[in-house]
Amino acid sequence: MINKRFIIKKKLGEGRSKVFLCSDNDNPEKDYAIKILPVAADENEIKVFRNEFFTLQKLNHPNIIASHEEGVVVECDDKGIEAGSRFIILDYFPGTDLLSFDKLIDERNLKTALAQICSVLYYLHQSNYIYYDLKPDNILVSEIDGELNIKMIDMGFAHHSSSGDEFLPRGTTEYIAPEILKNETHNHKVDLYSLGIMLYRIIYKKFPFRSESVLEIYKEQIENEFDFPGSNYSPELINATKKLLVKDPVERYDSVLQFLKDIDIDITPDITKNFTPASVFSDRLEIISQINNSLTGENNQDVIVISGVEGSGKTSLIYDIYSTHEKVIFLGDTGRRKSISFIQYFLKKAIFSEFIHPFLEENVIRQVNSILSGRPENLISNLKSIFTKVSLAAKFTIIIDDFNFLDEFTLDIFREVLPILQVNKIKIILTERSDHESLAKKIINKTLEINLFPFTEADLDEYLDKALATFFPKDQLKGLIVGYADLLPGSIINFVRDLILLNIIKFAPDGAEIITGEKTKQLLESSHEEIFRLRISLLSDNEMNVARFISSFGISTDVKVISALNRLSVDEVYRIVRMLERKNILQVSNITDAFTFTSDSLKKYIYSTIGSKDNYHIQIAKIISKNLTDFNRQELARHYELGKDFMASYNILSEEIEEADRLFAYSYEKNILNHLLKLPLDENYQTELSYKLSSTLYKLDDPKSALEIIEKLLLKQNNENLEHELMILKGSCLIELGELDVGKSILIDLIGKISDEGKKQKLIMEVAYAEFDLGKYDTSESRSREIISNNYTTVEEKAKSHNLLGLIEIYQRNDLDKAVKEFQKSLEYYKQINSTLQEAKIERNIGNIYNMKGEHSKAEQYWNSAHQKNLSIGNLDQEARHLLNYGIYYYEQGAFDEAIKQYKEANEIFMVLGNKDGEGLALTNLGEVNLDICNYQEAYDSLIEAREIFNKMANIDEEAEVLFLLGKLYFTVGVQDELNSIINLYKKTLSEITERHKNNIEFLELLSRNSLDETFIKEIKIKYQGLNDRANYSKANILFCEACINNGNYSDAFDAVNDEEFLRICGENSLVRAYREFLLGEISAKSERLDLPPSFKCYSASYEILEDSYITELTWKVLLKLSELYYDRGNLAKISDYILYAKKILYFIADQIKDDNLRDKYLNRPDRASAIEKIKFLEKELS
Repeated sequence: MINKRFIIKKKLGEGRSKVFLCSDNDNPEKDYAIKILPVAADENEIKVFRNEFFTLQKLNHPNIIASHEEGVVVECDDKGIEAGSRFIILDYFPGTDLLSFDKLIDERNLKTALAQICSVLYYLHQSNYIYYDLKPDNILVSEIDGELNIKMIDMGFAHHSSSGDEFLPRGTTEYIAPEILKNETHNHKVDLYSLGIMLYRIIYKKFPFRSESVLEIYKEQIENEFDFPGSNYSPELINATKKLLVKDPVERYDSVLQFLKDIDIDITPDITKNFTPASVFSDRLEIISQINNSLTGENNQDVIVISGVEGSGKTSLIYDIYSTHEKVIFLGDTGRRKSISFIQYFLKKAIFSEFIHPFLEENVIRQVNSILSGRPENLISNLKSIFTKVSLAAKFTIIIDDFNFLDEFTLDIFREVLPILQVNKIKIILTERSDHESLAKKIINKTLEINLFPFTEADLDEYLDKALATFFPKDQLKGLIVGYADLLPGSIINFVRDLILLNIIKFAPDGAEIITGEKTKQLLESSHEEIFRLRISLLSDNEMNVARFISSFGISTDVKVISALNRLSVDEVYRIVRMLERKNILQVSNITDAFTFTSDSLKKYIYSTIGSKDNYHIQIAKIISKNLTDFNRQELARHYELGKDFMASYNILSEEIEEADRLFAYSYEKNILNHLLKLPLDENYQTELSYKLSSTLYKLDDPKSALEIIEKLLLKQNNENLEHELMILKGSCLIELGELDVGKSILIDLIGKISDEGKKQKLIMEVAYAEFDLGKYDTSESRSREIISNNYTTVEEKAKSHNLLGLIEIYQRNDLDKAVKEFQKSLEYYKQINSTLQEAKIERNIGNIYNMKGEHSKAEQYWNSAHQKNLSIGNLDQEARHLLNYGIYYYEQGAFDEAIKQYKEANEIFMVLGNKDGEGLALTNLGEVNLDICNYQEAYDSLIEAREIFNKMANIDEEAEVLFLLGKLYFTVGVQDELNSIINLYKKTLSEITERHKNNIEFLELLSRNSLDETFIKEIKIKYQGLNDRANYSKANILFCEACINNGNYSDAFDAVNDEEFLRICGENSLVRAYREFLLGEISAKSERLDLPPSFKCYSASYEILEDSYITELTWKVLLKLSELYYDRGNLAKISDYILYAKKILYFIADQIKDDNLRDKYLNRPDRASAIEKIKFLEKELS
């Protein structure tokens, strides 16, 4: 077996590649051929091999073998196949090669084969392809029910005229045309020469060459005229073969249709009905460039969403991307596979790819196997864990076609998985039908949207030139397309197919002819329904029955379903479906054999021809229920619903609801419940569904909507047990909505009425948390301890209780040591139940406490553990918050670049998740760090954006924090009016002013007044110290020192710079340490203290710290002080460099500010204006 999917049955053949008969576990009703390219293949062989797959994907002709999938063997238990070999999955055609088919001795059979071969060749040539490798080995022949059929295979050398590849001589030695050997310009007539050689070999049982040497054969191809001795075949066939083998291509036939005429084969619709253009991608260069730029951008996390109506060329576009990029996982036929089957399909495609499989660890393989073997518990958690590890180990691109055809269950999965892939820099491309609701916008927050519009006239010309050969009457066709068809690639192909079926395009030996005139005009101007009527009039009874059957389904169906439900064999269904495809009714996927109509409007028309639809759907539903136990539940329920058996639909979807709840697919569950509530069901069923919906909405964090349903149900409720459940849910919803007292009262009242001790403890736990949020710490603590001591309490409730006790220690007593002990107890309980998510949360909190205590090694230990756990389960929200913690840690250490990196990564994750609150926090922190390193414009931009986010969310507390930072920014830049406005706005924003916000406001007012009140500043810094706000404490302490120095209070200034907490911060933060040296220099310069080093030494020490660090306001201040000292000493030579650097720094900081007014205010703030004057004075002294 290959990749746990393809079962090898026997070898079919071997040449450059090996070909085996195989079956597919995903589609066991059908046999396939798997073509294997050995591991030892060189680069050119791999290119040819891949070219074959993608070429076959573009071709649509019944006599060309169909390709389904390509990949690499990563696991195989067959000794004859090596891991690392490339493979292509093809249709299995049980035939022999052309030369081995002994019935060709009868010229009638030979002509039947030639008609089909020439049909393929004309199709290729008209579509601008040259085959290049026409030979008997590449033509399979089979006789089925007395009918001879051929399949042409091996399209590796096939070449489209627009490919732009450098041409290298290609083909098999004996069949290569002279013009190729002479390296002359050539066209499709080289295939006619190969056809001649092949015919010669069939007629005479040998090649026309005298030698077997390759070089001699080449020479004979170019120079020798071949002998044509007598034969049992007709003179017409011999003469036609002679003309095919003329050395001068001008003298050969212009097309194979001329050849068919000369051997007395009529050009019938059987030959010409498939002469529609092959699929091509018409180069929309701007779109391709846009996509390629996004795919190659290393830090670009946008999901590319390509939208267009049916037939707009989406699939051709993504196949072009698929064929030109490496490491691509392509997921097609989204309309056919549903729920778990699509997830398993996705998982197999990903895991069994050569760029992912080598990185799989044993635990990941176990998780994968559990999902592939059935419906595992914790499906979403397992998938998040798998794709977290996979996307960290490998980089690749995922393409999903028709994303908005996915079912809600699959969307629920992708809602969880896609953000993980985005954050880990996996490139994602989705296509959507724009005539259907977009689902990408529902679940993805960062997208690059690309819309495919109808062709312009220039686009149409380019498309027709690429799709059709020069000998086709393209100008006439263009006129009909412009007049009567949508200017979309898919619509154009279907339009051409209709023109052929309606005999408007006719094919003769001299080429295609387009019939114009009044009759054509009337036909094309008739309604769609009239054209549909004409098309289905060509169908047999069996074909019409199958078409109607397929039209009745809401999902794509396949052979297995049609066969089971119509009592037809698989082979019969395949024949009917292929006929429907040829008659432009269906299109068949080359990936999964799923069938869809060529247009939605045609599907609706055929469905409209079904009589007694109620009975029709009921019959289908009953047959499905009896024969297809694993059939899609939603589709089965749909048939019952359309058949008006609403209870049967309810019973089936109830099973789906249970499954969705088990797998935590709550959005999917919600949609099913909403749908069932629209059905005419009895009131008791409606009540049950409404209760389930309210519970599901609560799980989806939508307590408001849940509460609305609960209130309506309580008005008419007379079932005591259900009433209790509803009241429990109501209390929980009210607590979530912030109505803590009301919600808590409801739950307390219910505690006495409930006999189930386990449920009672959960309610007490919820009440305890509500009381904590209300600030009632003593009662909250009492309830928590009661829960811990109760014998019925679960391990999870004990973990929650200890977590709550830890929070109480922080918020009520500010006792960090006791808080850590409680959190560690909580952690131990969570470890007992393997709750990795909660473990990571608790460890992050413990790390935060150790960071607050200054025990950074312990903080890192817990943070790293939380980080690894978040990665293992794909918990992006916690990972982003973890990055914020690290950012704060690095910020407090003065490692500003690393802090910015952490904050930006956190912000990217929050943006992917659509977590606006998280975005606001990350932007706030970015504003703070950029303020410290003088990136004022970036600080301003981040803070303004953060404020807008918090304002929209009505998050007053966080908006106030942003206002505080904006106030400090305006003070630092020197914008007094804005600073005063911020202070007033800060006061108005808060309805309740906490101690922290009160201190912040006082700090801003102090800055606004430029106050040097030492007592007032000291009070502020002591409060910050008490709040464990180390960053603002250090800033306030520096301000206090500056006030003391300015007021001549050098003793208090000296004490302040030697404060124990300040020294601890200096040991961690180089910028604060540089400030301390600067302040010591100021004290030394202005006081008479003998216990201080000279001011010059202090300033120099400060500069040494700053020299290789960040540009700050302190940098130019220190440089200016050193310049003044050197000037006072008369050392003018030293001044020059310091003055120049100080000036450059000042103006560099100013130049980063985009706003001219702000820049002017920055430079005109008194301290900077004074500094600039000093610099000018010193420059003048030096000149």
